[in-house]
Amino acid sequence: MELPEPKIGSPPRKRRWFQYSLRTLLVVMVLACIGLSSLAVKMQKDRPVLLTTGDDVARYRGHQYRIWVFDEKSHAVGGFSEALLRPRESVRLEPVAGVGMDVQLEGPVRQSISDGTRIVSQYDAVRYVLKHRGGGEEGAASIIWPSLRVHRGIARGYDAVVFSLPVGPKAAESLAAKLPAEFRGARVEIEGVLLACLPEHATLFSEEFLSALYQIIGPTRQSSRWQELMEDPDLRIRAALVLALAGDRDATEVLCQEDRPETLALLPPSARVLERLVSILAQDKPLPCIPFAGCAQPPDRRCYLVPALLRTYPRADLLPYAPKLLRRAEGCDESWAKDLREYFGGRTTVGRP
Repeated sequence: MELPEPKIGSPPRKRRWFQYSLRTLLVVMVLACIGLSSLAVKMQKDRPVLLTTGDDVARYRGHQYRIWVFDEKSHAVGGFSEALLRPRESVRLEPVAGVGMDVQLEGPVRQSISDGTRIVSQYDAVRYVLKHRGGGEEGAASIIWPSLRVHRGIARGYDAVVFSLPVGPKAAESLAAKLPAEFRGARVEIEGVLLACLPEHATLFSEEFLSALYQIIGPTRQSSRWQELMEDPDLRIRAALVLALAGDRDATEVLCQEDRPETLALLPPSARVLERLVSILAQDKPLPCIPFAGCAQPPDRRCYLVPALLRTYPRADLLPYAPKLLRRAEGCDESWAKDLREYFGGRTTVGRP
């Protein structure tokens, strides 16, 4: 049987609406994968990172609290006290007669979420309440992380440093092994605690905290150790700050080379720091804060940097920089620009530095 010969030049058969070529399928699959991958990345970022385990909860036996009280003028240690607190317990720590803190742990262990700017962490913690004459604080105490805090004005003439460490979980016990078996209330013990915690828990110790801590305990006595930490890229800025607070000019210059006005504002006043701060504040570009929920447009960091500058430096030191600062504030209605115009009285003819 002979088949009819196909007609040359006849139009190709049209596909039905539910039919497609292999090339179209591949293109659609690639586009779908791209779209879904971005969604998966967002979902992964939003998913809390679990930092504690059931074993940590089972091993947890409480928090060891230690408190050093300092004379706010001489920076000398006035007293020391410590106690082990279990959930649902409270204690009065009184290093100096009539001067102390009331600490309470509110059990049981519950999960807490830390919503940072880049990552969301989920961990087990206990609620704590700390009270003293000057106020106090409350929050969630992790069952694996250490905590080192400063409290100004716990009584007239006294400041305090409080260190708490969980007891039981492996991570906390590993850190405890690096600390003295017995604390005697010496000032050097606080720096020892900080240097032991810093390599693994750097994010717990902000630059603002370090500045406040050394304002209470006085300049560092571990300069060589901080010099070593400056070789670590993750700890370089913190180490330089501690050294600069102690008057180290090389460390101050290291910070002046960075574009970190908040860190410079923490340093002791000097002509070099002032020059660098003004050069950053006078830039034409904005200095936006890190965005946060509910904020459509992050405020300019000058809103708090300029008032800090005006409070820290004498008017005589600031006048030579008035033209540069006022030029940047020209035509701006934000609070920092108004502060500058009010402070300098609108003068723009003073000499340049």
